Amino acid sequence: MPGLHQVVGQMLLLGLTGTPPALSCDCAWGLTASATRDWFGRSPRRLALAERAGGVAMIGLGLKVARDCTT
Repeated sequence: MPGLHQVVGQMLLLGLTGTPPALSCDCAWGLTASATRDWFGRSPRRLALAERAGGVAMIGLGLKVARDCTT
């Protein structure tokens, strides 16, 4: 097949084209999460508030799943 090498090259180029933006986006999210974690960790009050908010969110999601499973 004469056109096979072109397809392989195009697929490699297509796969490599998305890697730099994805890597930079993932790095940005990681650095943001790290800075946010440090900010919350410096204050026991903020940390307790974040824990409570997470608990309320988990309860709300659990209630939604329970409601959706019964209907």
